[in-house]
Amino acid sequence: MRRKYGKLWGIAVLLMFQMLLLIFIVQLNSEKEVSTSEYLDSFWVEVATEENDFTCLIKWWQKENAQQNEYYLTLPYFAKDRQVKVNFLSGNDVFLDGVKLRNGVRLPELEEGNHEIACADKNYCLCVVYGSNIPTVHITTDTGSMEHIYADKHYKEPGYATILNQEGVEYQGNLDYITIRGNYTSTLPKKPFNIKFLGEADLFGMGASKKWCLLANYLDNTMIKDKIGYDFADEVGLTFSPESVLTDLYINGEYIGNYTLCERIEISESRIDINDLGDWNERLNQGIDFETLELGGVRGDESYLELGSSMWVNIPNTPEPSEGAYLIEYELASRYDDEVSGFISNYGQPIIVKSPEYASQEQVQYIQSYYQAFEDAVLSDNGYNAMGKHYSDYIDVESYAKLYVFQEFVKNLDAAATSLFFYKEKGEKLVAGPVWDVDLGFGYSIERDGVNMADPNSLWVAGGHLSNELSDKCSIFTLLCKHEDFRTEAIKQWKEYFIPRVDTMLNNVSQIYGESKESIVLDKFKWNPDASYEQVEQSMDGNISAMCEFISQRTDFLTDIYSSENW
Repeated sequence: MRRKYGKLWGIAVLLMFQMLLLIFIVQLNSEKEVSTSEYLDSFWVEVATEENDFTCLIKWWQKENAQQNEYYLTLPYFAKDRQVKVNFLSGNDVFLDGVKLRNGVRLPELEEGNHEIACADKNYCLCVVYGSNIPTVHITTDTGSMEHIYADKHYKEPGYATILNQEGVEYQGNLDYITIRGNYTSTLPKKPFNIKFLGEADLFGMGASKKWCLLANYLDNTMIKDKIGYDFADEVGLTFSPESVLTDLYINGEYIGNYTLCERIEISESRIDINDLGDWNERLNQGIDFETLELGGVRGDESYLELGSSMWVNIPNTPEPSEGAYLIEYELASRYDDEVSGFISNYGQPIIVKSPEYASQEQVQYIQSYYQAFEDAVLSDNGYNAMGKHYSDYIDVESYAKLYVFQEFVKNLDAAATSLFFYKEKGEKLVAGPVWDVDLGFGYSIERDGVNMADPNSLWVAGGHLSNELSDKCSIFTLLCKHEDFRTEAIKQWKEYFIPRVDTMLNNVSQIYGESKESIVLDKFKWNPDASYEQVEQSMDGNISAMCEFISQRTDFLTDIYSSENW
């Protein structure tokens, strides 16, 4: 009986995709009916996987600043040497390399390189390019457009997703939504996305979850820093480090670029596996929409100026605050008020309560009081607070030292200012991690607080500040590094966990870039309007070499520094 229903479900999924495909084609045909252009309005191809359980539609695209009739068709690797169906919209005859086309004609293949398309008295140059042999993500939104999503970063639109691995279909299913993610990155031309499936999906063995990230890496001149950083964090033992896979992303048939498909930072069995207090809150308040509840605490544009303040949600029923787990994040002061729950430490550190996101006053004040006791101890000269407790009574020192050394090693621009996570299980100490957002590390070319981030031979995190808005306050890592016992632990972590794994990291850089180079270069070519493909390829090779050189020099520098008594 189970097999029967599994087969029926598979048939239902296939019929659903075919319906979406039909809607897409009908939309294109309807455009043809109202089109008055005598030239070529659009051009796209259909190509099926080897098992024919998925057919993707891929449109031509035009690069910004390209010549008027210059177009590109970016096809996934699996389409090589495979039959394609050609479609177009035009009221006139269309010729491909001198051969007359008809809609729906099947070609044995489309060879990589330049092709000539002629329509009426106009000629088009169509450059066919193939990506790397990496997974691809194909998303169709319900409207068949991204207009509303791009117009409002908070807008969520349902859709359907098919994810392919090198063998075939990895996953097919309905999307609860796709939406833009990120803060500053959401303002950039190439957008990052969050996606949520209606049901849990275990993608590429990363663990089952409904929620996933598609990281754009627009500011990353190598496209692989997050991937390399997360893998290395896992190697050195930073718990719950995100797993990720490089992919090519297509939305509504349009090639978007190379994206890192990544786990989201969340509490769940397959992510941060600790007791989820947010779920407990929901179970005690069934039928209540938390978004409709009254907000409490100090809020507003100037809220971050009030030391010791907090913000929460007025939840009717909650468990004892100490009975659950918490996930907190350091955030920039300017972003603090955008969140639901959080607090400002007496020192001035804005902290978001990420889980439970909708936290009660008692829950926020519990984790705030715990954190404050830790901060008071760190701020003291001897490491003890007024209650006679050492800072090590509140935190897992090994994890904090490990996270400090990691951030110092990659010289992460955002270290200790934003995207810095800590979690606390019931009855346990605060643990540092998981790692997040290292795309602005590994030699990012910028200067901050008088430090050249591209220079591998200078300390950064040990002397860093909370943020640009609070630049007179040292970061938590700077404060910790003032204590000799913490420095001793950091040196131990560097010697035992980091140095032995640097060569593995460098090999990982070479392997990942080698496997995904074509896709990475295509992405940078698409999103760099002024560079030729050859220029981008040469630049990317240079960027990868520079990253490897930074890692090597940084290793030598920190080995010398951590061998000194005065660092």
